[in-house]
Amino acid sequence: MSTHQKAHIVTRSSGLNDLNDFLREGWRVAYVSPMGGGADTVAALVVLEQRGEEDSAEMVEQAEEEMEEVLSEVTEGRAQEPELTEERNGGPPGS
Repeated sequence: MSTHQKAHIVTRSSGLNDLNDFLREGWRVAYVSPMGGGADTVAALVVLEQRGEEDSAEMVEQAEEEMEEVLSEVTEGRAQEPELTEERNGGPPGS
């Protein structure tokens, strides 16, 4: 599964429009850290992350396959109930 990352710097006067464009394109914020600056300079380092489209498609396909397996087990009665055993003080009954 590939994940692409990019770092972006946002200040009071620049970078915010670009950040909004990245977010509209499907990037998400992975990490934000304040950066030092002068009296009038306030900045933040924003690390953006995006999963590849092929990874998203693979995840959806895998989820659909697993869902079909579970549904067939339930409808065909193959879903197994967990076996419960009675134990006392960590051992089988009568010990």
